[in-house]
Amino acid sequence: MAGIKAKKVTEVFNGQSDIALFDAPKGGYKDNTSFEDVTASGMSLGQVVEDSTSWEGDDPTIDVIKDEQGDPIVSTVTAGTYAFSCDIADLSAEMVLALMKATKVQGTLSSTSISEVSDVVKFVELPVTTAPIAIFNDEANKWILFPKAKIVGNLTLDSKLWRLHITATAEYIDTDTLGTFMMGKGKPTAETE
Repeated sequence: MAGIKAKKVTEVFNGQSDIALFDAPKGGYKDNTSFEDVTASGMSLGQVVEDSTSWEGDDPTIDVIKDEQGDPIVSTVTAGTYAFSCDIADLSAEMVLALMKATKVQGTLSSTSISEVSDVVKFVELPVTTAPIAIFNDEANKWILFPKAKIVGNLTLDSKLWRLHITATAEYIDTDTLGTFMMGKGKPTAETE
């Protein structure tokens, strides 16, 4: 039967229940890096501040070369990018070590002005990491994944709450089971002891 088939929205990706940071593949990214390699283990980013998640990706652009009369001769297209940012409320040592390239200060620190000094971390390196990161929808049954994301961290202060602000940008990857941007169905699995 010829003609245009009617189509209604059958599936949506709505809301966000969690953002998960996965461990980078052991040995780095290679031509045979698999989906299993980039989703083997990781951690939830915990409570993400309300309305802080934002799409940061660039839209594709089209540049048109025209003739002297203003008619198009040829168009060139520049691809868009996939990126998002969010604010994380958790400033635990585990989180800043993972996302801010912080390091633990070794040894016992003493101070005449601060009592019971413990769990000291220092920020020195530029907080840039490359790792897989995913967003799960509000029902935790669909996901968006950047298998290889450049993640930049920073501290911000808003409404008296210090936050860990990250921006994740998908980098090019193309293996048998991985692409620069991926989406699918599936539920996050909690770690078992």
